[in-house]
Amino acid sequence: MNCRDTSTRATRFSRWCKAGLLGAALALVGTRSYAQNIAVASSGGGSACTPCASLAAAFAEINTGTVSGTITLTVLGSYAEPAGSAVLNSSGAGAASYTSVTISPAAPGITITGTSVSGRGIIELNGADNVTINGDAPGGGANDRDLTITNAAAAATTYTSVIRLAHSTLVTSTDVVTISNCILNGSATGTELIGHHRHHHRDAPPPTVSSTAAVHPRLRPRRHLVRSRR
Repeated sequence: MNCRDTSTRATRFSRWCKAGLLGAALALVGTRSYAQNIAVASSGGGSACTPCASLAAAFAEINTGTVSGTITLTVLGSYAEPAGSAVLNSSGAGAASYTSVTISPAAPGITITGTSVSGRGIIELNGADNVTINGDAPGGGANDRDLTITNAAAAATTYTSVIRLAHSTLVTSTDVVTISNCILNGSATGTELIGHHRHHHRDAPPPTVSSTAAVHPRLRPRRHLVRSRR
């Protein structure tokens, strides 16, 4: 009689199954793309979307007054902003009510990529005061450039910027803005990395760039690496 150890075969089969399941689980973890990219913390109100999918979504929470007070936005991983601009309005505009907004990466090597239309930026501070964008992630060395922001608009798209500071005749300041430790990639040679514009009529000619030092005496760009696509 030809007898086989069925228990041994069952044990081997069980091990193969476990190994296969583990390998599949690791593959899924390794390739997972997080849809929620911005953690939101505030001293007043709770975000309905935290983590939010994008800065645009997080700014919408601020602009509608859902979150308020002292606000911290942490970028959890690299991602692409929806087409258009992430616009933060000034405190007091509509329901927006905040004392400060800070944006920083959770870890090194994080990139935000977006595509703006002519005359617009990836991030826009629309009369917003007391805003800090600090690209230095926690831990590691001091003043590391851990956050990259790239405008991927076509080189032929005119008047684009990576970060745009704008205001109107009603809100005349974008004050106490600190942008530090970031790598800013413009869409083409000659485009702006940090631009300042006043709102203008849609039929008016493109806005003229003003001296940031003259218009924003407390704009603080520090320790950037700025590059333009060629």
